[in-house]
Amino acid sequence: MPINGLRREILQVARQRALEINLRSPRPRLLGLFCTSAFLVLATDCLAGGFESPVESVRGVGSAGSGEVTGQGVDYLWRNPAAISDIESPEVYIGASAVLADATVTDLGSTITRPFTPALPVGGDPSVDPIGANASPALGVAWRLAPGVTAGVTLNAPFGFDLASPDTAWSRFQGTTVSLITADAQAGLAWRLNDRLSVGAGVDLIYSKLRLDSALPNLSMLQPDGASSFRGDGWSFGWVVGAQWRPLDALTIGASYRAGVTRGLHGQLETQGLSGPLALGNGVSDATAHFSTPWSASLGLRWQITARLALTAQATRTGWSRFETIEVERAGGSTSPATPGRDTTAVSIGAEFAYSPRLTLRAGWQADPQAIAGSAMLTDGDRRLYAAGASYRLKGRTWVDLAIGYLDFKTSPIDADATAYAGTPLAIPVRLSGQVAAQAGLMSVGLRRGF
Repeated sequence: MPINGLRREILQVARQRALEINLRSPRPRLLGLFCTSAFLVLATDCLAGGFESPVESVRGVGSAGSGEVTGQGVDYLWRNPAAISDIESPEVYIGASAVLADATVTDLGSTITRPFTPALPVGGDPSVDPIGANASPALGVAWRLAPGVTAGVTLNAPFGFDLASPDTAWSRFQGTTVSLITADAQAGLAWRLNDRLSVGAGVDLIYSKLRLDSALPNLSMLQPDGASSFRGDGWSFGWVVGAQWRPLDALTIGASYRAGVTRGLHGQLETQGLSGPLALGNGVSDATAHFSTPWSASLGLRWQITARLALTAQATRTGWSRFETIEVERAGGSTSPATPGRDTTAVSIGAEFAYSPRLTLRAGWQADPQAIAGSAMLTDGDRRLYAAGASYRLKGRTWVDLAIGYLDFKTSPIDADATAYAGTPLAIPVRLSGQVAAQAGLMSVGLRRGF
């Protein structure tokens, strides 16, 4: 193969390795007012379906997501724009949630096969924890425009993750730093068509910032690893529709649909530390990453059994199968590395009890199947969320919302092909075999104020 052709192949594969991470998740308004650097620093999250944040609403956390599409208030606007239809006067909301996670990613016999050598252990730290503490903020405001018409704006971080492993981790060829930060500014309108039916619609302006770092093996086991790093960002648009119907005074049915979003992130890929023939791949070049976040469809019920007690239930179908490929465009062509993905259905149930005119208690349970399989970096598995929360009225129309939750993950296997320089004469197969065990705690606090 001519030298220039080989160099193009190595650059192509280096770009592929930088982006061949199992990206899949997961749910990342007044943009000029709220989209600040402080928000972007906080807007990272993990350990939910795919890489979708479970904490858009503090009240939603307290009910384990069982009351999101049937709830009323600006904090539910992102999930269902019809949720602001009952607002008579301006309402504002600010909230923050922390995810305290513990994950153990363990090697169970991963191998690397360099040219002219047998398969050998991949080496490195045999057990790592790539997850730290993350925070997710939320802001919103809603106001009545005209009789039966309400507008709202909300800023959220529905998708994101921030994962890091040492350069010496056994999983280093799949990724060492994987970070996605999103900020979603949504503007919505709700129409109360009659006393029983409300509908709503919203549009989203979405900012995404991505960093993907991974190690690259050299041809000789005596040489240290090389490294690749992609950094890029970009803007995209989305939309959501929703409705709430009260066929009976005691029964509310809510539904919403959020469209999937294809994101294009422009940036640069830097490759360094490769030696011998691979050194042709060292350097910096422009690159663009394309990936999609999933659609979701939710259906929920709220049954007001008594004046003080209500039961809630919700099912959400999420289209994670949209993440079959991540397309990386560059001068001279593109690559489309395959990523595993499957659609999932999360089911949750909960209860809400008005203990007094000032204090409301809630609790819930959610089951959410594994959306991402085989990744050593993007930890995922079948999840169970156990949650509880409370709302306390300080005075007038000012409420403080609190919630705590525990996420229990089923131990899941890791079985991934992280082959370096695939499709070239210098291909180095890396077979990652291991398991991931994880658990996480959620803590959320919010403030709602009506005027």
